[in-house]
Amino acid sequence: MHVVGGFYRELCELPKWDEEFGSGGRAAAFLSGLSEETTFHTYNRNSTSPGLLRLEKLGVHLRVTPRSTDFVFAYFHALSRPHIEPDFRSIAKEPPIRVEAKNILLFGFLEGDAIVSGDRVVFDPQSPICGHKFRNNGSSAQQLVLVLNEYEALMSSEKENIQDAASYLLSEHESDVVVIKAGVRGAWVFERKKPEVHIPIYHSEKVFKIGTGDIFSAAFSHFWAERKETAAVAADKASRFVSKYCQHPTLPLPSPDIDRCVPINGTECGSALIVGKANTIGRKYTLQEIAHCVSELGGQAIPITAELVSLYSGEETPVLIITDGFLNEDINKLRKLFNKSRKVILLVDEESKIEKCSKNDREMHVNDFVTSIYKLSWSSMS
Repeated sequence: MHVVGGFYRELCELPKWDEEFGSGGRAAAFLSGLSEETTFHTYNRNSTSPGLLRLEKLGVHLRVTPRSTDFVFAYFHALSRPHIEPDFRSIAKEPPIRVEAKNILLFGFLEGDAIVSGDRVVFDPQSPICGHKFRNNGSSAQQLVLVLNEYEALMSSEKENIQDAASYLLSEHESDVVVIKAGVRGAWVFERKKPEVHIPIYHSEKVFKIGTGDIFSAAFSHFWAERKETAAVAADKASRFVSKYCQHPTLPLPSPDIDRCVPINGTECGSALIVGKANTIGRKYTLQEIAHCVSELGGQAIPITAELVSLYSGEETPVLIITDGFLNEDINKLRKLFNKSRKVILLVDEESKIEKCSKNDREMHVNDFVTSIYKLSWSSMS
């Protein structure tokens, strides 16, 4: 497999993360454990950087084109919008990378472009592709798959739903398959003259979000291009690998048994409740930020303080309790109130609180910010 894509530094505070990957580097590292041979085409200022040397040790063949500067993606938490340095809009574009190979996974670049020619090509643009078609720069493919997230698909097509967006992309971009990822709602596979296929997401105890889309595209490319699986089968296997990566973001993944993955059923997020303290700026931010993230994933979350819980005690929607600032007796009162009729998730930032809270079948304890958001969203699926 030939991987063509960016190689960038990634920083994150929640959870702590400082790695050199980018979409291309992550995909190459992942495929080094599946493909017989992986070649990585990218830009970088230093061809002997630690991240590139690590890829070489994994057996990845490197084809590095010089660039004038390096890029950093900085996240506060793994669902936040990254801050990118330097501002890539002010950087002169590098000459395009040219690749001719049988099987190609192509990602969009910040600092340049790639002109590729292949038998089977998977194109993950990483951003809306308004006015920029795969073949516009001279690229070609005997068979082409577009992999986009829902936002990219809707913006690229100027349509209001993914079905219309897929029809547009199949036609206007002369693609054979369009895969649209819709977060916690799973993904949809669209092929010419075939019914659409829904692909579920799969459960993981933890959710490390940075790079999940890269893993999906890499796994899909391997099974569709190299193994010649159908697009639907390749997408389902890709979704399973994403769940394994979310649990343990170590690459290459250590021979996961993807057949045992448990699907999360449903295609729509429902409503949910978030209970927390709001007596400091930090606590108020946490309460509102979780609600915002749930809405970004397609759900509806109502953030409230403990004083208002009696107004919602009779509902059956799942609830997330942010334990920061609550006394243990206050937490237990909330648990007893909500455990009667709904799923309860406790976001616990102190080990002592976990030890003093005994769980039941309707309750989950989580100590990771992003994981708590996904657990809440999954609990509302229907």
